[in-house]
Amino acid sequence: MKILKSVFLLVGSLIFATAFANSSVKIELQSLSPKISNWAEQSAVLAEVQKANAQHTNYTKAQIKALNKQWQQQLNSSNKPLISSIMNNGLSSLLGTIEEHSNGLYQGIIITDLKGLVIGQTYVPSQYWLGNQASWKKAFTGSPADPYIFAGSSKKNKPQPAMLALPILDDSGKPIGVVMVNIDKTKLD
Repeated sequence: MKILKSVFLLVGSLIFATAFANSSVKIELQSLSPKISNWAEQSAVLAEVQKANAQHTNYTKAQIKALNKQWQQQLNSSNKPLISSIMNNGLSSLLGTIEEHSNGLYQGIIITDLKGLVIGQTYVPSQYWLGNQASWKKAFTGSPADPYIFAGSSKKNKPQPAMLALPILDDSGKPIGVVMVNIDKTKLD
């Protein structure tokens, strides 16, 4: 009986420690939100998001799904016109500079338009259309003060990055896109 009680205490302690650690990481991640909002809402980024929104305004769901399928087909192809057009644009270049100057804190950045289409990136995600994902929807309808946070996990003893996603707001405070940033938790202060 004492062994069983000890096992329950140990398991309970581990669950509490894990919950506390995740809570602490989420608080640290949330504290990054103002800094990310600051660079994600600078005029150069806002202009690119607004330009993409104007270009994509009449896209139907069928067109978006076709583009997403095209993206997925290009992932394993040597010919990647859609992926290359995003990876090599000015917004992606700016995001690359931001990531480079984060001293390893940022492990990947994506910016989408208001439909959830990738318009700038520092890595190639498996999807072009992120607007149908729960994380994107929560971020778009959330606020910079209450971002979507995924604290990451460990797979095969390899820690996975955390992810912070928040809306990009125009000058009137209206959401016009989403910024998603993968964070190296080992670099958190």
